[in-house]
This record gives sequence, structure tokens and C-alpha cells, in this order.
Amino acid sequence: GSNVLMLAAKWDKFDCVHYLIEHISDINLKDSEGKTALIYAAMHNSVECLNLLIDAKADLNIADSIKGFTALLYALQHREFETANILLHHNAEINV
Repeated sequence: GSNVLMLAAKWDKFDCVHYLIEHISDINLKDSEGKTALIYAAMHNSVECLNLLIDAKADLNIADSIKGFTALLYALQHREFETANILLHHNAEINV
């Protein structure tokens, strides 16, 4: 299942994500489907949390284990174009 950081990123809980980034050893942890907090933020257009995770050096190019989608691909699938632009601006790979 999802961890607290993933849920906070999904629901755009900025203060919670900020706190957790400082206290979790691995912000790239994956859930049972291989999704990370960054992927959840991208899927749900949680722009502030996405930026926090990027600033904390979250891996932009981790692909999930179900579809092989990265945060960028999920953002595009969910038509979250602002999120996709942010990821591209930070050099997310198009062909992973």
C-alpha cells in the first residue's frame, strides 16, 4: 500500500510533505504498484508538493511496475499539463 508521504503528496498537503521529506530516509519509496510520492503528486496535479519533492531530489524517472509509467507519463495521461511542464523543465526523461 501507500505510505504517508504518498498520501500527503496525492492530496497536496504541503506542510505534511515538507515535514516528511525532512524525516524520511528514502523519498523514492515505492508502493505495491511501484508508484512513488512524485508519481502521486503528478497524477493529482499537486503542484506545490511536486516542487517540494523535486527540490528534495526525488527521482523524476522512476517507472511504476504496472504500466511502466513515470511521473511525466502519468501527468500526461491525467491531462495535468502544468505538472508535465514542471517535470519537463526539470529534465524528466521523455523516453525512459
